Amino acid sequence: MGIIDDIKLQFKQPNNTVVQLIILNVAIWIPFTLLAVISQVFGGGFIYSFIFENVSLPSTFSSFIFRPWTLLTYGFFHSSSSIFHIIMNMYILYLFGRLLASVYGNNRVLSSFILGILGGGALYLLADNFVPFFMEKGPAQLIGASAGVTAVVVATATFMPDYRFNLLLIGPIKIVYIAVVMVFLSYIGTTGSNAGGQLSHLGGALIGFIYARLMLSGTDIGKWVITLRDFFANVFKPKPKVKVSYKKDKSSNKATSSKPSASSNFATQSEIDAILDKISHSGYESLTTSEKQKLFSVSQKN
Repeated sequence: MGIIDDIKLQFKQPNNTVVQLIILNVAIWIPFTLLAVISQVFGGGFIYSFIFENVSLPSTFSSFIFRPWTLLTYGFFHSSSSIFHIIMNMYILYLFGRLLASVYGNNRVLSSFILGILGGGALYLLADNFVPFFMEKGPAQLIGASAGVTAVVVATATFMPDYRFNLLLIGPIKIVYIAVVMVFLSYIGTTGSNAGGQLSHLGGALIGFIYARLMLSGTDIGKWVITLRDFFANVFKPKPKVKVSYKKDKSSNKATSSKPSASSNFATQSEIDAILDKISHSGYESLTTSEKQKLFSVSQKN
């Protein structure tokens, strides 16, 4: 199997939102960067400029009203001049997104990511059009998934504040502290050279926190994201050419008591917290089969 086939296989696998988001971002960044280099070396930069203008988020409302889709598209494009930009975003998304998906489901990752992009872009637009300090910096354009990634980080830390990551040279540290440091660094960066980008991080962080808090109280403000995803998935899903029907086997109703009850895998919040604490201290492999099944059942429900 070639590398392209392997990537396609990974992308098509169900319940694999984090990997799908990473593949999508990288798959966009590679040709975007190749085009940027070709444009500079051989000319024809107008093609790159045209694409950049129509996917990046402009800072002025006068430009934005003619390109409203950029409030979403900017979050899937990264700087073509620095590989560090996309590597850091995708690495952080992988760490926190995988944790969030394993406990609260893949839908939570996608919802917080998309909401973070929208919230970060909205704050960027508002500040650059109504706050004098940012207005004086002049027109600019925003790209990068940082707002969406920050939303995932903050949402994960809000859902599971006591979970710990083992950081190199530091050791175990609660993810809520990591989230606080990231937000603080973005806050002090709002007066620097990348003020607009840091503002979008703060917008993503705010949306990620609001999303998680509302979810914990039973309100899902990201439900429309999943509904929209499912709609497009069904639209482009190949229709079966042959309808196959099977006669019901009467014997299938027998001996149903041999199947494990669904309730045997049901886990209360206190059990999930205990499982997370065990993972934090001893790793995922330390879980028993029953604990892994409970963790898996919870992630599938969401």
